[in-house]
Formats: sequence, C-alpha cells, structure tokens
Amino acid sequence: MGLPDIGTIALMAALALCVYGTVVPHLGVRANNWNLIRSAQNASILTFFLVAIASLILINALITNDFSSFFPLATGCFPPLLMTTFQSVVDL
Repeated sequence: MGLPDIGTIALMAALALCVYGTVVPHLGVRANNWNLIRSAQNASILTFFLVAIASLILINALITNDFSSFFPLATGCFPPLLMTTFQSVVDL
C-alpha cells in the first residue's frame, strides 16, 4: 500500500465524517443530547486533518515527480465526457 492509497483512504474517511457531521447534530438537537453535537464538532476537526493529509500526499507526489497516482490521466482511461472537460480546462 503506497502513499496514493493512504490519500484515497483519508479522503474516503473524510467524506464519511462529513456525512456524520451533517446528520448527527440534527439528531442531537432532536434528542437534546449534547454529546452527539460535540462529537459532530470533533468530526469536523478530524475531517480537516484527513483532508490536509491527503493534500500533503499530493504535494509530496508533485515535488518528487511521482506521477504514478496520475496513471489514468497519462493513459487516457477517463470516461470520454470527463476527459473532454479536463482537456478543455488544460487548453485554457
């Protein structure tokens, strides 16, 4: 398991925590449970750190010229619509 895999796992965990942090405070207010609200606050803090870890991994790949995580971009394995959109942004 390399750094790109760790970055992907960090982003997946951040997404799960974002969903948790969005739903749980509403449940905490309805149940008048302040522990649920505090746990959602902690989830948002942890989400920040997980996204920061994923960003640092991408910056590390850029600095060390490790483009193995960008394999679909190099080979054109994107879906056609996404590749066309990306190519139009690159051409600007």
